[in-house]
Amino acid sequence: MTTAVEVAQGPARARRATAVLVAVAAGLVLLPVPVLGSGDEAFVAGAVAGLFGGILLWLTRNLCVKISAPAQADGNTLRCRTVTGLRTLTVAEVRRVTAWRETRRSGLFDTCLVVTDSAGTRIGFYAEDDAMRHVKRAVAAQVRRRASGTSAVRCSRLALDALGVRPLSGFGRFLRSLAAFGRAMTYMVAGAAVPVVLAAA
Repeated sequence: MTTAVEVAQGPARARRATAVLVAVAAGLVLLPVPVLGSGDEAFVAGAVAGLFGGILLWLTRNLCVKISAPAQADGNTLRCRTVTGLRTLTVAEVRRVTAWRETRRSGLFDTCLVVTDSAGTRIGFYAEDDAMRHVKRAVAAQVRRRASGTSAVRCSRLALDALGVRPLSGFGRFLRSLAAFGRAMTYMVAGAAVPVVLAAA
């Protein structure tokens, strides 16, 4: 049986891990200039460090993604392992559903469905496994009830497509994939540019 303390531990661990990664990313972006000074080598080193900082900042969102370990279902709760440890999602109390498109190792775009419950527990699902199918069924039913005012779930347009509630056209998916690629590039370019701009100032 999952306790309230166990439920609260997941979001707390996630906040700590995010804070650490953001701090490291900020250090990679901001520290090369004062440490290395000016000059061509400092410019190059700063740009490279900033690029890695931007990538790291971009990857913080993946802290919530369920890894390959099997999920544990217990009534209305679902326990999934992420890189920050176990998280317990109360499926009957889902409050927000979002999604993002991302290039996977296969080179193709894939959709990650991100579900947040009333306790603030946030879990992302990529793989079409039993855990994701269980969540999709429960959340899709709640989203459909929202029209009648009996559900408090907020759902993004891409999430509605991932849930099968309001499918997007092929062109709509293409546009969202393009936007996802643009956002990723923005993080990397901005991370590399900030140290160069600071060094030139």
